[in-house]
Amino acid sequence: MGPDGKILLHTLSNNNWYWQAALINPHTGEAKAIPLNYHGDVFRPTWGPDGRISVMAAEHTATLWRFWPEEGSKSTTKDAAAGFSAGGR
Repeated sequence: MGPDGKILLHTLSNNNWYWQAALINPHTGEAKAIPLNYHGDVFRPTWGPDGRISVMAAEHTATLWRFWPEEGSKSTTKDAAAGFSAGGR
């Protein structure tokens, strides 16, 4: 519990893919996400001795690759491209 009586936790919302930090006011039941300019998960929010909030964070990035056999290779389309594309090249 923070100096102002609010409860700090990490949560998910229906409009954000990532875990985020939030504050709950126990008197009103209102929950508010803490806005951060960060695209990744936020874990273990804690109160510092000065009343500020600290969090651990993990950024997530991804790249999608599609591989095709070289022309003239002995691989078959079925072996080399299975699961990569339904529409061909």
